[in-house]
Amino acid sequence: MRLLALLIGLAAGCSAPEPVVEYAPYSGPPAYPDRRPKLPAGSFAYVGNRGSDSITVLDPRTLQIVAEVPIGRDPVSIDAPVGLAVEATGVVFATLAFPFPSPLPGPHARHASPLRWGYVQRLAADDLRRIGEVQIPPNAARMALRDTTIAVTHLELARALDPRLPPDEQRGPLSILDASTLSVRQVSVCRAPNGVAFGPDARTVFVACQADDAVAVLDTRANGPRAMLPLGCKAPTALEASPSGKLLSVACGAPRETRLVDTQAEVVAAAGFAVEGTPFAPAWSGDEARIWIPTQTPDALLAFDVATRTVSRRRAFDAASCLRPGHASLAPDGATLYVVCEGDHVGPGQVLALDPATLETRSARPVGVNPDRLVFRRSP
Repeated sequence: MRLLALLIGLAAGCSAPEPVVEYAPYSGPPAYPDRRPKLPAGSFAYVGNRGSDSITVLDPRTLQIVAEVPIGRDPVSIDAPVGLAVEATGVVFATLAFPFPSPLPGPHARHASPLRWGYVQRLAADDLRRIGEVQIPPNAARMALRDTTIAVTHLELARALDPRLPPDEQRGPLSILDASTLSVRQVSVCRAPNGVAFGPDARTVFVACQADDAVAVLDTRANGPRAMLPLGCKAPTALEASPSGKLLSVACGAPRETRLVDTQAEVVAAAGFAVEGTPFAPAWSGDEARIWIPTQTPDALLAFDVATRTVSRRRAFDAASCLRPGHASLAPDGATLYVVCEGDHVGPGQVLALDPATLETRSARPVGVNPDRLVFRRSP
């Protein structure tokens, strides 16, 4: 009886109602505050840093850093922003390439492809926060934006050089996106598509086909190229449009030169700009009379007269002044020439502001690891 009474007492104690606690509504600061710096009004230059997953925002007049903004989706591995483009509204588009394989969990991981699909992200004009994104195939290489159309190439060298594949399967894709909706479709274009640019309008895209030694010409509404323009040189990579879009420069690896393409006649010029090193992405003057071509091994910058194909000025770089110059661009007012120096891909690269006539350095600014290219946002 005593044991039974004890059990009844314990049961009664366990069933007692718990006190109800009411909390006042939270009225403190935001639990997850947005710490991104707001960009001031004005014109900026953006540099995407492939090795440090960031965008450096620069004042183009002084090269002072306005902000250093992280970018990407993966907090562990490298996302590698390989291209930036800016709309007239100030909205920025960034392409993430994910160049390094990411091991997958599970017993069947070895059967899966080690290549990760990339992304195109839309970033807000005021602080570069992500406001939209869409997935694209692996190996994103270059991006171009014209009006509301985005084109992204995918440099699939392994596929292009695989002799076991039929020719149709050796071709890599081109992603064509609507910038307003981020709807995307893929078009099979050529073997190892690399550089990309629009012609005078947003309907025609030109692609440097690295393994075909040619430039592909596509209508953005079609499902394949309408023409292939043989370049007469091998391994074309960087492709840049002139300000009017009537000319394209195409950098070739063998021989080391830059060829010109007439986008209206769709004809490749017979003579190119011969250089000592490997040519990279050049800058055009506003009147399209001059072109500045950066080269690597040796590292240099050459100013060419477009009509005569002659060098008007040459600037040699050492490792301290500019290691691996990879992209040149001219300020919208034509007063300053900028060169992005990749560096050693381990430590910071840098951006140089040069005198377009003398090629002398006016100022220099360290940026992130392995910077890609510099693009401008004009003041609204």
